Amino acid sequence: MQGLRSKTLATSLTILLVFVAIASINSVRPSDAHHSTQSTTTTSSSTTTSSSRIKVVATIGVNGYASDIQYDPSNQETYAVASASSGPQVTVISSANAVVARITVSGVPYHILFDPANNELYVPSCGTLCTSGNSIVSVIDGTTNSVVQTIAVGLEPEWLAYDSANGDVYVGNAAGNSVSVVSSTTNKVVSTIPISATPQQIVYDPANQYLYVLDYYANQVTVINGATNTVVNNIATGGYPTAACYEASNQDLYVTDGGGLVTVVSPSNSVIKTINLGTNSAPYDITCDAANNNVYVADGGINSVTAIRSSDNAILATVSVGTQPINVEYNSANQDIYVSNYQGSSTSIIDSSTNKVTQTVNLMGNPSYESFDPANNQVYASIQYFSEVVALSS
Repeated sequence: MQGLRSKTLATSLTILLVFVAIASINSVRPSDAHHSTQSTTTTSSSTTTSSSRIKVVATIGVNGYASDIQYDPSNQETYAVASASSGPQVTVISSANAVVARITVSGVPYHILFDPANNELYVPSCGTLCTSGNSIVSVIDGTTNSVVQTIAVGLEPEWLAYDSANGDVYVGNAAGNSVSVVSSTTNKVVSTIPISATPQQIVYDPANQYLYVLDYYANQVTVINGATNTVVNNIATGGYPTAACYEASNQDLYVTDGGGLVTVVSPSNSVIKTINLGTNSAPYDITCDAANNNVYVADGGINSVTAIRSSDNAILATVSVGTQPINVEYNSANQDIYVSNYQGSSTSIIDSSTNKVTQTVNLMGNPSYESFDPANNQVYASIQYFSEVVALSS
């Protein structure tokens, strides 16, 4: 999951929906200076025969617009966040697809993060009108499914990341232009790091123990050294970086941007390649596939998913999917890629061994975020305007 930018216009999702509409009207094209010469295969969205058909096996109601979803491996439960202004906004779902708890947090939440160091979940939120007084992170104990602490952070907290080296949680404050560092031992802010403009998604790189913050309006990625909690580098990207993922096989970071580019960053923080996804491209999300070491980019501008081979950063295929794909999720059980087609009201399932769509599951409403549950091998998709989460399984 990944990321859709600035909540200044209500939610991250809203911004990219607006951006894509503008880009389509103006036919925005990235500079030819970044054009990639890799050969590309375009595959059809027509489905092939699958021996195990995927279907909706459960529908779970939530309170408000369904947004982010997070799996907690310590209790094998899935936490679905809904952006309601009053609770309970967090619905806890068991692996048997039963609602085991509904939790109220302060303000309007959008995202959630599991911390394996203390088995707690962190939910950033603020009021309908964000102020310094209502910008907080609620801490949920996964054992009792109750809020055990609230932490005051910077203005408009949105995205989070966990640093496994120091055990801290990093919170991007979208309107505060800062990152709050929270100790998972004490659940107190231990540092506040200034960022140029509108920090969004944060990705931790275990190879160099750095954190990469997508600095949306500054068109760059800010690099934080987790050992010192200081900014050590700023890496230029294309316009409006939107999402990122860490690829373990080559230890590189892949960053998409609103101009249709993917910037590949090495562990030494140098740009080793810029991949052009094509005219009218508007990537929303990116995921790294541990099974085949490929990188998959959901492109809402051209209704496709681009598969990139990480060994040489060549484009393997451009796979046609439903209308406005905004999220890609890897299912480690069947090694398929699940794609949320927001305007298409469907989920496309891509076989990662062939990079072809094997099935399209029609849904009611607009699917957005997804999460995989390894306990039951199901993928959970939030259906935004229908205020529900669906479980997908064979």
